[in-house]
Amino acid sequence: MANLYSSDDTGDKFKLHSGFSITITTSIASPTATPGGITWDDTDFFSTSYGATDKIYRHTGFSTTIAASIAAPAATAVGLTCDAAPIGNIISGNQADDKIRKHSGFSVTITDSFVGGTGNETSDVTFDGSGNVYGIRFAGGAGKSVKYTGFSATVSSSFAGPANASGCTWDGTNFYATDLAGGAGTCKKYTGFTSTVNASINVAANTRSIAWDDAAARLAGGATPAALHFLLMGV
Repeated sequence: MANLYSSDDTGDKFKLHSGFSITITTSIASPTATPGGITWDDTDFFSTSYGATDKIYRHTGFSTTIAASIAAPAATAVGLTCDAAPIGNIISGNQADDKIRKHSGFSVTITDSFVGGTGNETSDVTFDGSGNVYGIRFAGGAGKSVKYTGFSATVSSSFAGPANASGCTWDGTNFYATDLAGGAGTCKKYTGFTSTVNASINVAANTRSIAWDDAAARLAGGATPAALHFLLMGV
């Protein structure tokens, strides 16, 4: 069964859900206040701090032990994903300059980048097995979900919502996103990459990111049954 991870900014915690449900099986403390983007590469957990340190952390498995850390390329590091399992290259997003960046492995070296929005509106990204980036934009209650062509600023498809977008992911078949409307958190499962919502659960009111515990499924079109990979990437 796929298990969802979520990043709770209010409680400064990372949570492991039982499947796609509100039941929390375990949680760990964030290394700092203001936890942001999260991702999982089938071996280790990765997280960002978007205000306290502006760093990207590599955890040992799903634990509080930090194996390594690097400085984020810009302030307000609120997004994170990777393009292969295990790790491959991390992809980070920063609201301060609205850029999505591809790193060389887990390092500060940037190999490519593009602007994913304007006015600090992009709040999450994820990556699929065909090499496409997906983003979610928060624009004062007029959120939008976007599919880019490859790793570029070219938009191939988009739809309105969620209204107060925060986090998103892709499971190889369906798109997921969090909505912080009304001060309450909701995680929505969409049918493919469309505006049709076929399931939803409540999450913490200030959930900044989501990820599933099987990166291989996300990158292989949902071929493995283990799990989905959710990540927030604000840019």
